[in-house]
Amino acid sequence: MSEHRQFLALRAYVDLLLQHGACILAREPLLIRYGERTLHYSCGMLLCDDEIEVVELA
Repeated sequence: MSEHRQFLALRAYVDLLLQHGACILAREPLLIRYGERTLHYSCGMLLCDDEIEVVELA
């Protein structure tokens, strides 16, 4: 069976966020809450409307 998913690295990153306490608020469009930030999926990227800052995972 072949893999039909796209953006495998993004999926791995979302899995990592979920392991560190993030939660999915909506699936269409994808919204993820991580700490004080709400991330949304657009054009193959997770975007945050907050100021630009590097998010470090412990």
